[in-house]
Amino acid sequence: MPAFGGAQDLWERGGRLALSAVVGLGRRTVTGLMTTCGHHQRDWSADYRLFERTRFDGSKLFDPVLKASVQRCVDLDQPVVAAIDDTLVRKRGRKVHGAAWRRDPQGPKFQVNLAWSQRFFQASVLWPEAAGPSRARAIPVDLRHCPTPVKPSKNAEALKHEQYQIERKKCALPQRAVEALGELRSKVDLIAPDRRMVVSVDGGYTNRTLLSNIPPNTTVIGRVRKDAKLFAPPVESVVRRRGRPRLFGVTLPTPEDLRKDPDIVWTSVQAFAAGRLHDFQVKVVGPVRWTPAGGRNLSLVIIRPLAYRLSASSHVNYREPAYLLCSDPTLDIQTLLQAYVWRWEIEQNFRDQKTLLGVGHAQVRTPASTANVPTLLVAAYASLQTALEQTLAQGAPNNLSHQTKWNPHKTEQRVSIRQAQTLMRKELWAAAIQTNYPGFSRKAHPDTKPLLFSDSLAPAVLFASQ
Repeated sequence: MPAFGGAQDLWERGGRLALSAVVGLGRRTVTGLMTTCGHHQRDWSADYRLFERTRFDGSKLFDPVLKASVQRCVDLDQPVVAAIDDTLVRKRGRKVHGAAWRRDPQGPKFQVNLAWSQRFFQASVLWPEAAGPSRARAIPVDLRHCPTPVKPSKNAEALKHEQYQIERKKCALPQRAVEALGELRSKVDLIAPDRRMVVSVDGGYTNRTLLSNIPPNTTVIGRVRKDAKLFAPPVESVVRRRGRPRLFGVTLPTPEDLRKDPDIVWTSVQAFAAGRLHDFQVKVVGPVRWTPAGGRNLSLVIIRPLAYRLSASSHVNYREPAYLLCSDPTLDIQTLLQAYVWRWEIEQNFRDQKTLLGVGHAQVRTPASTANVPTLLVAAYASLQTALEQTLAQGAPNNLSHQTKWNPHKTEQRVSIRQAQTLMRKELWAAAIQTNYPGFSRKAHPDTKPLLFSDSLAPAVLFASQ
């Protein structure tokens, strides 16, 4: 309700469209959302004005989700672990606000692929299942549209070129990360004061802009190049000299050279990854200093390449080693490694949001609509995740969806968002048509109660058949 300014009608309209995004079967355009909730024969202007005129505060939509996630971490006496990253949403229209040619990170390394797309920045809080090394689920708590300014022509005035450079710096992803991290830190302090926060970032954010603007009581973990130039902290001189104090000491070997150094021993650390506990071999070197971080002491963590097989009969392959920089040298290695491994969950967020919630389906062009429609969809996705985790925390079975008769022995490691979506549709539709689908599962759902038939099922089925 606070996100909609306390207006009851706006809150009900936004909730109706968000529920349609979760249970809908077709494309998540604004028209598709209205059709799914049975408003295809009503005036559509109010639903479009909800996005076009920004009738809600996108940042406040995630406040209840953030509060539940932080309280979960507090109960487990763990730091609040978050991950930040950006993603691309492909578009076709040439007049869509914020769409431009951008490098596709999913392209091959030997060729630069460009995609006409929009760019969004997202911050997610990791919801752990238990204390210590365990599985976690990334829940979005912030989403921002990050358009790039249009470059003026060569014959344009000098003032326009200067304004372009200023806007370009403001719209840079590291600057957006600084703003989002500061707001996230402020909101966490309101929920759990003095709570430590550990943020895992991609290598593109490990630079001067972010490392020089880290909020207090916050630790940043990010990748660094294997040939990065590192320094030792300066040795304090007994004799006071004129000028500014030194920030850097002697030059240290590169991270790649430190990995090959036999004098630095490998340490075994356990972390939860890929569905089970793994023993990682790591090297911890510190404190060290890096030019983009200024006079801040850092710790360098080197992760040995992991061996894997594509099949039981294939040959052994090795992943690339990882080189991490941590802004807090006192952070224990297990918390550091687990926070970095959990960062992969935000990539799962991007996949679910695009494939299951239809982020990017909306055919809108205005600046407000291009930012507000994905925000509402991602907020609905985060709410579904939070409700699922709260249900599991209350003692619900880890596998809420019943297995099919032809595969009764298969057990899922955890409930996926697709399964939660399916279960939600099943309960709503079963209540509408007075059935619990007993012939398709080994056990009927105990909470399903027959109700009177509702017309809300008809538009959903109609839209699904299109």
